[in-house]
Amino acid sequence: MANAAQSTAPRINADELIRLANDAGYRQQVEYSESHRKDAIMEGRFALTSYPSGLSVHLSDLKELQTLSTSMELPPKLTLSVILRGKLDFALGDASFEAGGAGPECFALCIPNQQTFHRRLRANRCLTKVNISVSREWLECRSLEEGGAALDLEELFGEEVTFAKWPASARLIGLAEQILNPPPLNRLLLSLYIESRAMELLSDGMLMLPKHISKPRAETADAPKPQESRRIATAREFIEAHLETIDSLEETAAAVGMSVSTLQRRFKLAYGRTVFEYVRQRKLEAARDALLKKELSIGEAAYRAGYRHPSNFVTAFKRAFGATPGEL
Repeated sequence: MANAAQSTAPRINADELIRLANDAGYRQQVEYSESHRKDAIMEGRFALTSYPSGLSVHLSDLKELQTLSTSMELPPKLTLSVILRGKLDFALGDASFEAGGAGPECFALCIPNQQTFHRRLRANRCLTKVNISVSREWLECRSLEEGGAALDLEELFGEEVTFAKWPASARLIGLAEQILNPPPLNRLLLSLYIESRAMELLSDGMLMLPKHISKPRAETADAPKPQESRRIATAREFIEAHLETIDSLEETAAAVGMSVSTLQRRFKLAYGRTVFEYVRQRKLEAARDALLKKELSIGEAAYRAGYRHPSNFVTAFKRAFGATPGEL
């Protein structure tokens, strides 16, 4: 593992930290004085990289040189982190969290809606970690297109942030160290190497996550009140009326005056599937109707149904209707 505290390590000032975050698509802010602008606030390796597959990899192997606060706007997503050295303390909204400090540790953070992430740098503190992040949309698409996920995503993305931590296994430690210290490879092979290890780390971490979630489970067996039943029916009507443009649960929940978690719970109880599953099925049905009428090509139908890649559309279509679009 690289020693981030060596004087020859790269030094990062506040402006450079902001630039690195912006390059990866994050809006970073640093509360700093003029001395922070001139002087380094970190020393060591710090990188944020987004890959075409949808994975984002954030690695840190550094020493914090000054005490100050940073903040960053985060979209709905799941982050899995392996802390190999040091301690991390941060806040999302009014909730504070800590991880690390007593040996290698994993933590998972599930953010259901846009949040401001606050972190405090502390002078002379060392930190070595790897974060793997994927969007909520990425997880939902994988859940449906690959035939189901090990996690209940509707529960995981409730109203509040989900946080879980546990001691890092030898395998996760090994994967994190491979990402931090890859072998000498050309640019293409290095990208593939890190992305493959990141995917393994995410997969293994998600298998362990359900055992460590402490958030209480929502009750779903209680019968809905008549007013709630009417709202769920209205939610379905809203989805049907906005099928081609709807892109968030928040939009539907706001339209019927319900919280996202209540909408998720009651909709599944009423119709036997999640809102996301219902929307995806209805879009597939609309695509099938358009294909039968020869109104769209397969590529156009895939885009209309919300699939970026026609091959994924064909797989989901066959799973839903027992035949490929070309066999209609």
